[in-house]
Parts: sequence; C-alpha cells; structure tokens
Amino acid sequence: MAAVEWFRLWHDMPNDPKWRTISRASGQSISVVQAVWLQILVSASQSEERGTYTILEEDIASALNEGDDAVSAIIKAMQGRVLDGKRLTGWERRQPCREDGATGTGKSPGSNYVYYVVDTERDVVKVGISRNPWSRVKDIQVGSSSKFELLATLKTSERSEKALHKFFAATRLQGEWFERSEALNSLIQKTISKEVSTFEQSVGYLSSLPVEAFVVGVDGVDGVVDVVTTKDTDTDTDTDTDTDTDTDTDTDKESEIRAGERATPPSAPSPAIAPALAGAAAKAMRQAGLSDGNPSHPKLLALLAAGVTAQELADAASEAVRRGKGFAYALAVAEGQRADAAAVRAPPRQAANSAHGGFDQRNYGTGGKL
Repeated sequence: MAAVEWFRLWHDMPNDPKWRTISRASGQSISVVQAVWLQILVSASQSEERGTYTILEEDIASALNEGDDAVSAIIKAMQGRVLDGKRLTGWERRQPCREDGATGTGKSPGSNYVYYVVDTERDVVKVGISRNPWSRVKDIQVGSSSKFELLATLKTSERSEKALHKFFAATRLQGEWFERSEALNSLIQKTISKEVSTFEQSVGYLSSLPVEAFVVGVDGVDGVVDVVTTKDTDTDTDTDTDTDTDTDTDTDKESEIRAGERATPPSAPSPAIAPALAGAAAKAMRQAGLSDGNPSHPKLLALLAAGVTAQELADAASEAVRRGKGFAYALAVAEGQRADAAAVRAPPRQAANSAHGGFDQRNYGTGGKL
C-alpha cells in the first residue's frame, strides 16, 4: 500500500446532497451509498496510484454484507458525479501528497526513514516509511497480541518506499508485509551494518541480486537477521511534532482521518511465485477480457503454485467475462476445474468412495456454485 496511511474527509461529507442523488439513481439507501464510498476512499488512499481505487465490487459487497448488484448499481450511479472510471474526481484538490506525517512542504532532506519491522510471532517483515519509525512501531503494537520489533532504519528524503516494494512482489502478504526472502534478510543486514546507507544504494543492491534471492522455500533462502530493537536504536531526535501550517484552503474544510492500516499481517502466507510468472498469468487473463486482474492476489499465487497454467487461467477468465463476473470468479472457476480434473484422475476405488459420499470436500471459492 502507499505510504500515506490516512486521507481527508470534508466536514459536510455525511450530508452532501450528491449521496441522495446517487441513492435515487441506484435504488439503494443513502447509508449504503456512503459505506460504499468509504470503502472506495480507503482503497484509493492505499493504492500505489493514490486516487485510483483497486478494490473489487464483490469485495466491497462482502465487506458490507450487501449484494453484488447493489454495489454495482451504486458505483454505476457514482460515475460522472464522484468517479471517473476508477479515478476519484477531486482527489488532487482534497487529498495532500504528504506521507505518514510529513506536510509535503518545508521539510529538509532526510526527514523520513525507511524502516523494517518484524512480527516475531509470524516472522514476517513490514517495509514502511515514516518520520518517526519508533513511534510507528508503538502504533502498530496497539491492540495486537503479536510482538513487533524494529530491525533497521534508513534515513532518506524519499517520500515513498514503493521502489523497494516492487522487488518483493513475489513474497508480499498484504499491504507492506512480506515474507522474509534471502534478498530482504540481506538488505536488512546491510542496512544494520551501514554497508547500505542510502535509499539509492538499497535499490542498487536489490537490483544486483539474482531472481532466486527474492523467493522463499529454496535452499539457502531462510536466513535469520539479528533484531535491533527500538531501545537500541532510538537515538534520533526527530519526533512527530510537525508545526507546519497546512495552507490548504479548500472550502470543504477537510479534516484528516486515519485510514486505519491493519497492524497484524495475515496468518497464512502466500506461496512464493516469481513475479514474472504471476504477471504473465494476470496478463493472459486481461487479454481474455478481464480488466481487474491482480498478479499479487493470494489465490492466484496459490493456483500457480499448485501448477495451474496461464492458459487455464485465461480460459477461466473468458468464462467469467461470458457470465459478466470478475477476477475472483475466474480464480474460482480455475480452482474448480483443477479440482474436477484431479477427481477424474483418482483411482477407481477412490472414485467409488466419492460416489457414496466419502469424498473430501473441496473449496471452490464460491461454495461449489460456479
């Protein structure tokens, strides 16, 4: 996700007359319209291209416990009013470009830190950026049963860590959380030892490593990095005490609202798949007519790890398009087809047992209804 972990709402947002218009046009209640808009705002704020949402309609429907058709009708009614395709109109006017506490103006070079935080329970790492990573770790810790420790920091004038995230796409779990590949462990170690001391050196070092270093589960990959705790390293005098005056004079009188990043990463890691393979699969699905393919989707990675081919996924995408469905449906189709093929290849005795109800239930991702 993007480094900005909050976004703005204007004071009159709950009573904005646009929602009543969209409510009438979609046939849905104003409360549901506003809830859908909030989901879209959070997605747009977390997106690599801030201001363009990536969340799927079916995921919004699941989050709000609403029907797919209701969400689809609302988003359709929002077009030309608050949306232009997947782009939020007025985003640049309402949302600043500052990140994790930085105002975007008047800050000296080196006022941010790239930081690496480990969840010691799951042994996964968050790669983030903040003006005060020591305070950030404390924020992440609040309300979580896991223990988080700061491994390393790197002072930088950069305002985004996305250039680093791209190297670790194959091991991304969710947002800024990653499995510990050889490349990530090595980068952290070199940051601790000061062999890598600038953002540019970090990118250059990662660029020099072989592809195998960016996956997990291969020989020599699962290294261990000594933990450098907050107590050991909290010697910088920077604090989150910005006193800069926000010069934004938007008449909407916006108020800053935290988007609420999930502190604890998912407990089930995604399989390690080379970015090129996942990218090729997503591209094949897009060429089949599916526009919302996501190469880092956990289920896509799991299917590729299980041996599902790009052609199988493209066929499933064609079926989804034919039925007017989306990316998640296509993945469910591919999963179901692979499971059906496995059942056909089962030994006669196993097949007979299955016929009498003794089969192991398979999760098709759609309750078996495709």
